[in-house]
Amino acid sequence: MIRGLQRAEGDPQAVESIAASPLAGPFEACKRPWRALGAAIQRRAASPAARMFRKGMALLHRSATMRAVLDDSFDGIIIADEAGRIEHVNPAAAAMLGEGVDALFGHPVARLFAQHLSTASEAGRPRATELERADGSRVPVELIVSRSQLRGSRHRFERRDHARAIAIWTFRDISERRRAEEAQKAALQQAIAAGRTKSEFIANMGHELRTPLNAVIGFSEMLKEQMLGPIGKAAYVSYATDIHTSGVRLRDALNSILDIARIEGGRYQLEEDAVRLRDAVGAAVGSVAEAAQRKGTAIETRLDGAPPALRADARAIQHILVNLLSNAVKFTGEGGRIAVSGSVDAAGDCVLAVADNGVGIPADQLDKVLEPFHQADASLARKYEGVGLGLSLAAGLMELHGGSIAIASAPNAGTTVTLRFPAARVLAVEGESRVS
Repeated sequence: MIRGLQRAEGDPQAVESIAASPLAGPFEACKRPWRALGAAIQRRAASPAARMFRKGMALLHRSATMRAVLDDSFDGIIIADEAGRIEHVNPAAAAMLGEGVDALFGHPVARLFAQHLSTASEAGRPRATELERADGSRVPVELIVSRSQLRGSRHRFERRDHARAIAIWTFRDISERRRAEEAQKAALQQAIAAGRTKSEFIANMGHELRTPLNAVIGFSEMLKEQMLGPIGKAAYVSYATDIHTSGVRLRDALNSILDIARIEGGRYQLEEDAVRLRDAVGAAVGSVAEAAQRKGTAIETRLDGAPPALRADARAIQHILVNLLSNAVKFTGEGGRIAVSGSVDAAGDCVLAVADNGVGIPADQLDKVLEPFHQADASLARKYEGVGLGLSLAAGLMELHGGSIAIASAPNAGTTVTLRFPAARVLAVEGESRVS
């Protein structure tokens, strides 16, 4: 018989022949009790009692899940009723308070905090306060109080005849954050004090150095010009010329250091007036003309699109342009070209650009060259002289004018430094702003 069933597997005709065999009756008799049991189970599962049981178990599961979430929370959580009496405290809150969970039930939650929320409008907003521990000490915490409305329920596992309000007090220990903030504040104050001390030292030393330096420059100029008569030997005149040139260079570097110190200390005051751009650019080009001529470097100015004047500090503008042109001459080889151009962009800003075809700046140095005393070539055998203050000083002076400085460069492809003055400083005619 079993072999017949095996042969019949997958064969509809064989199955029909077996079903019509004399053994079909006993098989059906065996199935009836199991079918009856299954129908009884289905009727029981659909009964009101079974539905109530399943709903109750689901409710118990949700309650257990919520309790696990509360108990495992890193934050302290206290649930209070409408009168502010404690109904539930999670372990994190009990640990911060230094009291047992049972000892807190029924006590007013407001007494636990040095400053609690007094109005409903403050609910839901985080605020810093202090938690009063059982031993009298206080812990800084960040507190949020949220309010919730529980609806009425007639379920036997959670019977609640009327809706009621609860308040959820969630707080977190911010002692480490507070200590970090205080340490950061102290470090900032120390840095400010150190910066102020440095600026004062530089200013005092600058004034102390400038007085004898002016004497060196003045007397060396008298000697090289032989104002009181012939010196006698031409070598002395050459020496006096070298002394005067070195003194002027040292004085310029000292003035730049003092200007940087004043800018960093917030003590640089702009003396604003109408500055004619053509005059300012012409004076700056004249300052570097001799050095450019020695190298055979041509300087071209294209200011047809520039505004007539700017409301700015004339000395600062002159300092910026001279620094940029000096760098351009210094880093441009013999027979190079330098162009100074000006225009007004669509936003009304004045844009001045100093471009050269010199050695350029590596990409990894573009952000650093604006830092004080930084040089792209900082080796002891560097080819170019200077202390690395020109660009940083120009950037600081531009910031005081509300403007910006941008550098575009690549090795052996030249450098373009772009100055952008805000439209509010652009004057249509001398003394009259383009922007009202």
